[in-house]
Amino acid sequence: MTEDDSLFDALWYDEQKAIREFLLPSDQQDMRVQVSESLRSAETACEVEEERVDSTLAAKGKKLTEILQVSDDLRLRALKDVLEILTPIQAVHFLIAAAELHSRLHGWGKKKDDSYLLTKSLHLFSWFFQ
Repeated sequence: MTEDDSLFDALWYDEQKAIREFLLPSDQQDMRVQVSESLRSAETACEVEEERVDSTLAAKGKKLTEILQVSDDLRLRALKDVLEILTPIQAVHFLIAAAELHSRLHGWGKKKDDSYLLTKSLHLFSWFFQ
């Protein structure tokens, strides 16, 4: 490498630096650093909030499990009491009707969920290409 090459490289470097400083002034560079720091602190804040939510939900989880168990026991007792009142053939018809109702409600809920997801997807898709 000759002295001219070194001089050319130094001038080239200075010219590139001047162009960068012209295109991206120092206040924008500072802003870029501030944005990066803000994003890092926001991520930390989200992690702290997520831990707080998890601990709160864990504490409530046991109580929710107890409530679900009590409600399930109540449902089963009510079903047994109804079946005791009915004749055997009425009980069979009742259980068939209950199963059909459950199946139809489940299908209706799935259809509503699918419709909602499709609408949401189309909305996001159209927003993306605006």
